[in-house]
Amino acid sequence: MLRPRQYLCRLVSLAFLFALLTIEVKGQNQQLPLNYSYRLQLEGAMLNSDKAFHSSFLPISQHDLGELEPELDSLMPIFDLSKQKDLPGWKRKFFHEHLFILDSANYQLTLDPLYHFEYTYNDEAEKTIFKNTRGFLLRLQLGKKVAVGSAFRENQARLPYYVTQRISDTEVAYGQGKVKELDDFAYDFAMSSAYLSYQVIDQLNLTLGHGKHFIGQGYRSHLLSDLAFNYPYLRINSTWWDGRINYQNLYSLYQDLERVQSTTLAEELFERKFSSAHYLSVAIGKNLTLGLFENHIYPLIDSSGRRDIGVQPYLPIIFLNTFSDAKQEALAARLGLDVKYSPGKKTLLYGQLSSDDLDEGLLSYQIGAKYFALPSLRVGFEYNETESILDENTFFQPGIGSLADRSLNRYLHYNESLSLPYHQLAYNELIVSAEYQRKRQIYELRASFFGNEIVQDFYMAQVSYIVNPKMNSAVYINFTYRNPIGISDQESDLWISFGWRTHLQNLYFNY
Repeated sequence: MLRPRQYLCRLVSLAFLFALLTIEVKGQNQQLPLNYSYRLQLEGAMLNSDKAFHSSFLPISQHDLGELEPELDSLMPIFDLSKQKDLPGWKRKFFHEHLFILDSANYQLTLDPLYHFEYTYNDEAEKTIFKNTRGFLLRLQLGKKVAVGSAFRENQARLPYYVTQRISDTEVAYGQGKVKELDDFAYDFAMSSAYLSYQVIDQLNLTLGHGKHFIGQGYRSHLLSDLAFNYPYLRINSTWWDGRINYQNLYSLYQDLERVQSTTLAEELFERKFSSAHYLSVAIGKNLTLGLFENHIYPLIDSSGRRDIGVQPYLPIIFLNTFSDAKQEALAARLGLDVKYSPGKKTLLYGQLSSDDLDEGLLSYQIGAKYFALPSLRVGFEYNETESILDENTFFQPGIGSLADRSLNRYLHYNESLSLPYHQLAYNELIVSAEYQRKRQIYELRASFFGNEIVQDFYMAQVSYIVNPKMNSAVYINFTYRNPIGISDQESDLWISFGWRTHLQNLYFNY
């Protein structure tokens, strides 16, 4: 029986061999950033297009944009490109271009720095709150079919007390990796990511990588979120019936930060899990898109060092695992529905419904709306609610349960949720937001109101200026107020932050 990695390697090798015999495709297929605010202009352009877009499974690529791909530079963000050629070289590099670029008819290579320098003022903090991130991003396009991306970030940070509490419980820094504690409650952590994308034909893409994904149109996702740390994956993205149907298969390797008890291995291994996820999106006309989601997570390691899960979880057939004996071996399962509907060129309505396929039957749902009052002004609301299967303290214990115990939900990676930030508690959350972009200036407001087992409020206001749109490099000032009404050992706090960053990923602190 093939091991999971051997199976994936052979599957990819066969696919790439087949790709050598296929036709040429149009355009590039670099992945677009996951960042929520980065999508402001792009979402508005999709609503105004006469074409239906399958845009819920993120990240999407330039190739997925279709007719919008040539307009990408002018869409994000809007600014005058005509005067760049008259600027001195250093100004073009600093304000408009990639730091390093090689461009020819057959390839394009870019190299840029990644950074996040932030100072936060809080009158209750005994030590300086800060973030210090340095790294790089390399992107390579080979011809029209092959795209490569690689990024690395090294971080040191001292964070607000409530975030430090969560890190001490999970051992992980807000989706950025396992921490090493420094002096005075500061942390050191690092994260790397990479992908190799092959556009086999216009209707089929294969991506092998190490990163994150997000399913949905909202700020939260009940199906699959980018809240947790990066993971290895194989993604198969296929389009059928003249673009009306999009079918995606995502095979991932997850890990818990709890070691497996073993008497045969020199060093005990971390618990490892295999995820078999499938997402079927159907466009019903231009305005309505329905998505069906299935994900089963299986244990890969037992006391002997590995565990055979058979071939069936690797088959790219949605609901096969749900209606078969394979689900009995799963640690966790998630079934869901994703809906988006645009009644006009200014409004987007969306929602999700999800449930565990195991005995507990955890149910959660989302409803939301976005309204583009102006091409660069988006206002929205989102409501999320979920049932509970665990008490409040259990979620924060690293490595919940054991491999053999399926009585606890294990929809986790690196001790963090793969969906909602408190995915095992009964709570509801209302998110109200507004974003406005005027050339390089971005103004953001967001409020989150939690209820039921988690009772707290968040208010955030931020003003940013985009220094270089190629990397979404921006300077900003941020005001955040947190009022933990229902958490006895925490008090309300106000933070004022100043910073400069390349804003290409989502970092979640409103929990």
